[in-house]
Amino acid sequence: MDKVVSTQMGQNIFAFRVEDIDLERLKVIMGQVADAARMLPRGHAIFKGHAIRVRSPVISVVDKVVEPASVRKDILSAWRGS
Repeated sequence: MDKVVSTQMGQNIFAFRVEDIDLERLKVIMGQVADAARMLPRGHAIFKGHAIRVRSPVISVVDKVVEPASVRKDILSAWRGS
């Protein structure tokens, strides 16, 4: 299963392989360059934010450091453990 993520943290946006619904929201914020987020390969993200000195969106490689603890459990086993 592919996971797509679009996160807005303050004035910064990180998008990883967005779906159509998220794409429309990103186009409002980022403009037409948001279409690039639809075709990003695994491990890449498009960033736009005021904290970045470059004023245009940046495509970058993202290294996975750790996985969330919830990745190792399904819903039923997580529910039984609580």
